[in-house]
Amino acid sequence: MYAIRPVPADPTLPPTPCRPRPARSGAAAVALIVLIALVVLVVLATSGGLAVAATAPATGLSLAEALARAADNPSVAAARALAAAEAARVDAARAPGNPLLSLGTTRYSGKELVEVSEDLRWAGQRHWAVAAALGSAAAQSERAALRLLEMRHAVRRAWLALAGAEERAALAERILERAHELTTSTAARVDAGRAPRLDLLRAQAEEALLQARAATATEDRRAAWAALALLDGLDPSADGRTDGALPPAPTPEALASVRAADLARHPALAAAAAEVDAARAAATLERRRRLPGLSLALGLTAGDPGLPGTDRSAALGLTVPLGSPGAAAEREARARQAAAEAAYAAALREQAAMREEAYHRALGAQAQLQAYRSAALPAAEQAATLTREAYVAGRGDLVRVIEADRALLEAEIGQLDARLELALAEADLKLATGVDE
Repeated sequence: MYAIRPVPADPTLPPTPCRPRPARSGAAAVALIVLIALVVLVVLATSGGLAVAATAPATGLSLAEALARAADNPSVAAARALAAAEAARVDAARAPGNPLLSLGTTRYSGKELVEVSEDLRWAGQRHWAVAAALGSAAAQSERAALRLLEMRHAVRRAWLALAGAEERAALAERILERAHELTTSTAARVDAGRAPRLDLLRAQAEEALLQARAATATEDRRAAWAALALLDGLDPSADGRTDGALPPAPTPEALASVRAADLARHPALAAAAAEVDAARAAATLERRRRLPGLSLALGLTAGDPGLPGTDRSAALGLTVPLGSPGAAAEREARARQAAAEAAYAAALREQAAMREEAYHRALGAQAQLQAYRSAALPAAEQAATLTREAYVAGRGDLVRVIEADRALLEAEIGQLDARLELALAEADLKLATGVDE
């Protein structure tokens, strides 16, 4: 450790007068610190050094707004940047190679030598190099489109999950209100001596269970908002909501129209097809590279005393392909072409299977929703109403009232689940067919 020793004062110098420092009030110091902090935060936020999440819309986030924000997701931006990089490689493939400049001199004659040489791409080598780069660029562009399609699909599912959580929370509150009314009426009947105290205990227990269910539904809604906020760049800690406008249920004709979309236009299949084109071009390029290479050299010779003036020269070089590197490179390119073709066939099967699975899921959810709307839910509502009226009139049992209310709750949840499943299946069908509306 180094010790800092005091420097002795010089006795020949006059003492330096000490000027008192003006006192600074505590409020002024705090204001200065706050001002500096605000300036730093503003600079960081405007320069991109500080990521600030957008706030949730005060009126609720609509599905259209949520889908529009999907384009700003960082993963989509990364895919687009990769597509731009692949597009730049096309220009690099078109550009000629760098020429080789040689400068020299001789020892005895004192002459100076200047030579410029350039490798020549012939037999279609430049054409196939550009074709391979174009195929790779097209594949990456389609992958960027696929990433946007997948992100919009993820946002759509997250928005629907949030809307479903909001519906469940509202439903839990309505059922809890019914349970509270039942508890209140049961307490009045017990006080009047028209019902046993056991009925009140049962009603209170049912109300407590429904209170816990409502609290869980509220937290589920907040969790669903956090999942959507992550995708859309919103504040996950905010108490965000949707606008409550669920999309209308699709008709069977609308589902059949989406199912009939041309799969060849799907970004996943378009990217796989472009990869096949790029692999075929690369294989052809490697075959052409096995031909003898050509180079052209142009030179000048000056200062030679044995020559009447500056001499000019031209030479055509020939590279003889000896050995097996070219053959190995061609075999590798052919293997990559076969792999790309197999990947395209696999992608075609996968997209077709995803389309059929989502389509039939949607039809099943549609039939289930129709059953709930036309029969199950109206019957459960009527049963709950009649059972409660009978109990109030003294002709029924509280247990039957609780069971009827539970059946009504399950019917309403079933209808909501069927409606959401239909919307999710429609979203999956659009993802499988590449239809993005």
